[in-house]
Amino acid sequence: MAKNKKKEHERVNTFRVNLTRNELIHLRDVFSVTVPLDRDSTVSQMLATATNRSIVESGVWHKIATACVRAEIPVGDSAPDYVVVSVAQPQLNVMQVASEPVSVSSDEITQHDNSAETVFGKYLDDHKCTSENDV
Repeated sequence: MAKNKKKEHERVNTFRVNLTRNELIHLRDVFSVTVPLDRDSTVSQMLATATNRSIVESGVWHKIATACVRAEIPVGDSAPDYVVVSVAQPQLNVMQVASEPVSVSSDEITQHDNSAETVFGKYLDDHKCTSENDV
């Protein structure tokens, strides 16, 4: 009986996802996106490394690649590669990110001009840029 309880705790729920051919191609392509600084890793792999989910990412990619092979969709060297590139000089700003969302009353919202000055509900009044030269 103790073995059965242990097996129940080890069981992982799985979910079935039905994809069209174009959806599967899109998912394959999303997993192939790289950034210019690190062409050896995909964005998906970098995210997996940052979140300690490399094994999960590898398993998901294996499932996608297997589905592509079954659907006769190119994978590997015969599939297209994608890279994130900047096509214009990006506008940058530095903002503090709150570790947890902060609840804000409607009175506080009306006291501030909405949006870009808040990140997760934390006001950044002390760090406002007054012109593009401040960036």
